[in-house]
Amino acid sequence: MKSMTGFGRAEAVKPAYKISAEIRSVNHRYLDISIKIPRRFYPFESALRQLLKETAKRGKMDVYIGYEGYAGSALGLSYNPFLASEYFSYAQRMERELGAKNDCTVTALMRMPEVFSMSDPDLDEEELKDAIFSVVSEAAVHFNRARLGEGRALKEDLLLKCSCIEDNLSRIEDVMPECSRQYAEKLRTKVENLLSQNSMDEQRLMTEVAIFADRVSIDEEVVRLYSHLNGLRQCLSLEEPVGRKLDFIVQEMNREANTIVSKTGDIRISQWGINIKTDIEKIREQVQNIE
Repeated sequence: MKSMTGFGRAEAVKPAYKISAEIRSVNHRYLDISIKIPRRFYPFESALRQLLKETAKRGKMDVYIGYEGYAGSALGLSYNPFLASEYFSYAQRMERELGAKNDCTVTALMRMPEVFSMSDPDLDEEELKDAIFSVVSEAAVHFNRARLGEGRALKEDLLLKCSCIEDNLSRIEDVMPECSRQYAEKLRTKVENLLSQNSMDEQRLMTEVAIFADRVSIDEEVVRLYSHLNGLRQCLSLEEPVGRKLDFIVQEMNREANTIVSKTGDIRISQWGINIKTDIEKIREQVQNIE
């Protein structure tokens, strides 16, 4: 089981350049990949995105790929005259429209992004592509290792909360026979009061009995809650993304806990039911981070 939160980094240092890659992710309903790479790597973006889709199934993933060419490694300086002309043209336009002095100089233009860039005329593109994918793959390994580590911690915490819920359910089960006797006594009193009336309405009597019995019985809810706990534990042992399954199970658990608290008139069961609801809410928060 993996967490949707993780971090991984790797880098490769070659004689002519250094490539680095960082992968970060947080929880998200779907898989959302954002890649930030140098312009020269744009042709590789689609293939990189496909590689990253195999790394995770859910989460907001931010990927940063850096490139640094070393001076003295046959680097060349490239000049983009079209871009420089565009910068200067917009400076003149701003002077006309805003009435401001145009102090755009050649030195200022040289500092503008992409007017000058470093290029590697002798660098093999296939070699560079292989290096990029190797670095990103290594970062993905560290990334998944971190997610697995956090996933194990989440699993231990969820199993502990399941045990706490079972402890409270066990307490509820222990007092249920006593509560049933108390409920039966109240029901008997109600029936005797109705029977003592001169004009007893048999239909009303049956309705009162049915409503009262249904209102106070929590046997089915307790059984279903135990069943959901078993289902949650089974999901935690699967070697596949289970976040959405767990989210559904937690919703059902919360529904049963709400019914237990609303039905019972016993203050002890109400308190234990509230404890169960509190632990279920904690589980729900944790499940949001599971892939």
